[in-house]
Amino acid sequence: GDTMKTTQISLTMLLLLLLGSPVQLRAQNTIPIKSPRISQLSKAISQGDDKALSEFWVEIEKSGTPIVERIEGYENDVLVTFIWKGDERTQNVVVEGGFLGWPQEYRMLRHLGHSDLWYKTFRTGNDLRCSYAFSVNHSLIPSGSMDEFLSQEYLTHPDPWNPPRKPYPKSLVELPDAPKQPWIQKKSGVPMGRRYIEEKFTSKILKNDRLLTVYTPQGYKKSGASYPLIILFDDYYNNPIPTRLILANLIHAKALRPAVCVVMSNATGMRTAELTCNPDFADFVATELLPWIQKNYHASTKPEDVVLGGASFSALASSYVAFQYPNLFGNVLSQSGSYGWGPNLDGFDWDLSTESEWLTRRYAQADKKPIRFYIDVGLHETGIPSNRVANRHFRTVLEAKGYDIAKYQEFNG
Repeated sequence: GDTMKTTQISLTMLLLLLLGSPVQLRAQNTIPIKSPRISQLSKAISQGDDKALSEFWVEIEKSGTPIVERIEGYENDVLVTFIWKGDERTQNVVVEGGFLGWPQEYRMLRHLGHSDLWYKTFRTGNDLRCSYAFSVNHSLIPSGSMDEFLSQEYLTHPDPWNPPRKPYPKSLVELPDAPKQPWIQKKSGVPMGRRYIEEKFTSKILKNDRLLTVYTPQGYKKSGASYPLIILFDDYYNNPIPTRLILANLIHAKALRPAVCVVMSNATGMRTAELTCNPDFADFVATELLPWIQKNYHASTKPEDVVLGGASFSALASSYVAFQYPNLFGNVLSQSGSYGWGPNLDGFDWDLSTESEWLTRRYAQADKKPIRFYIDVGLHETGIPSNRVANRHFRTVLEAKGYDIAKYQEFNG
């Protein structure tokens, strides 16, 4: 009857929305992931042009890498081709990068015939920004844990035609429409404030010690109104992230109140154990670290003036510690949070029957707490589940519970 017809039409529209129309899918699939420049070179070599390859390398010396090419008819998409010049010892090349995901077979460069050229082409939006490096003669053995993965990832070489530039430790792809980054630019006339190093901050709870870096704003005083406090977990926030410069620029522009910021380094060998929803770590931050900062650096005791922040596991830790102590920590700065984490999940070698997104479920089950969030995540962050999906899910649960999300954003990287 009419009800059945309406249901069928609605289901058809839903499938079209989810999958795209057949015409749209065909149009998308006709876009070749093939570099015109590499195709031209390959054709020239196959036709016996002895100078084609040497001319190509001269061209690369002048133009730099990666090769970026427009796709005809698609204004916002480009082809990005990573290249490596190999030799007789080169058996394989893997590109490690911020938008390429983790599967090694997806990141392996192709060898052009018997030449010294290795290459791989990807399609992406023209607003991409990410770092990358090359792993040559990679073991190609799947990583059994996150630590093994990271040890392989960092045995890499920067791109010789695109050397790293500060603050990035690796080579950088930065396409024309990538969002501007004004706060990391050094500007004349901006007072930098001061930096203090606490070489050895000892925890009785965790039975270890770590380095603290404390940033105070220009004109800082230990009297008068107390200062908002930002606590950042992870060495990332000393290097490569230029935290001191970012704070100085924000405060000078009056985009941020003068604040005290503490960057907490990780205890040796304990990053994963401490930052993955560890109740002892939460107790340490709440009952040892926070009181020490408030006593020694005139920091506010109001939870609405205290921010916990981090990236990856340290973003997960920020949301967890605030969840455990919402009476002390009223704000969370979450960058690429590892919300897919769950107990007994060790990097890539986990039992899929074990539940992931453990902290998201805790937030869903508990009453709303007075915590305000900023959340961002890269569109190409993968994993099981994908970090992108886990962050979207965490955001959605927070929205459903009525949390204040100051901003949620995704970026092409």
